[in-house]
Amino acid sequence: MKIEITSKIKATLYEGYLPIAWGHLDPEGGKTWLGVAVAYTYEHKGYGTRIVKVLCEYADKGGWELWLTCPDNLVEWYRKFGFELTCQRINNHEEMVRKVSKERRAEKAIERCNKDINAGKKMCEWI
Repeated sequence: MKIEITSKIKATLYEGYLPIAWGHLDPEGGKTWLGVAVAYTYEHKGYGTRIVKVLCEYADKGGWELWLTCPDNLVEWYRKFGFELTCQRINNHEEMVRKVSKERRAEKAIERCNKDINAGKKMCEWI
């Protein structure tokens, strides 16, 4: 098994040459949306968990909140990764969000500030 991350923020888990689970992060409307799928014959074997963990780690490094919609039966599963309900329903699916920790937001703000200073800017923006 291998997980491949491409430049378009997609992760694919393979068995040999066969993709068996995949996920992606899509920026849209000011939010970063998480999408995950697992081939039917490979469900309930931990492959979706591996994909979600990899994409959540990637999002954490970028300081991004993640959004998703899922059917009711997957709400508890996504809670294991830190997602919370938003009280919105979209097309009979629950909307959920995974917040970025305050510490990570502060780290990203400091990184941006240091880049601004190194680029010769006199002020930096804090979040």
